[in-house]
Amino acid sequence: MSDPTVAMVVTEPDGPLVASAVDTVPLEGHQVRVSVQASGVCHADIGTASAPKAGRDTLVTPGHEVAGVIAEVGDRVRGWTVGERVAVGWFGGSCGHCVFCRDGDVVHCPERKVPGLSYPGGWAQSITVPADAPARVPDGLDLFDAAVFGCTGVTTFNAVRNAGTRTGGRVAVFGLGGLGHLAVQFAEKLGYETVAVAAATTARNWPANSVPGTTSTARARPPVRHSLPSAASTTSSAPPPPPTPWANWSPACGRTAGSRWWAWATASYVSRWACWSVRA
Repeated sequence: MSDPTVAMVVTEPDGPLVASAVDTVPLEGHQVRVSVQASGVCHADIGTASAPKAGRDTLVTPGHEVAGVIAEVGDRVRGWTVGERVAVGWFGGSCGHCVFCRDGDVVHCPERKVPGLSYPGGWAQSITVPADAPARVPDGLDLFDAAVFGCTGVTTFNAVRNAGTRTGGRVAVFGLGGLGHLAVQFAEKLGYETVAVAAATTARNWPANSVPGTTSTARARPPVRHSLPSAASTTSSAPPPPPTPWANWSPACGRTAGSRWWAWATASYVSRWACWSVRA
């Protein structure tokens, strides 16, 4: 065993998250170990943190929006070196030889791995992943911003990219939350006329032009009890969902969702597919 590392673990189904010292096992030849600098909180982590299979010998550590620096590489790894800046997202590795992998469709690999589900995730000081899981992070991109790109970012970017909108067309993003604010920025950078749709109670809290590529023209309306899934957290007057075991956990990076423009996709129930093409 290597030196212990600190990780947020669940030891029983629906149990609390507890900061614990856990052993880091030696690397296998095809793996890399990443020193975690930032880790996002995604809505999917609710299911991971519920840990239905957790037990004394099966600890669960959530976290699949990770960014950090490679600290160690396995002896069969090629193309990665210690010190490189990387991000690890929902895609946490694949077999590399099935029909889907050979066709470039790794997300449908029957042996696809997901951090937090297939192996301990990124709510920890380090994470060990297959060498095909990380993606390089450009030097100009803050690791705190890069962490969510492997899930929140790729979800919204592909929604915009695959919407079929003609060049210069109009894109509407429903819900200006953790995912929505990234979709707005992607759409604007791709040259679309971009419209963000949110509840008046949300829009009033956003200063004009606070999201790049948008202008604020809030139109007041009362909250509704039933609303689009993409805006449920901001447009519904229904009681909030019950607290989750990790609701009060503060990420080790020491930043909160309100302090910077990144997509801490917390349990806001923002739709993962909240981007549609709108004809002018």
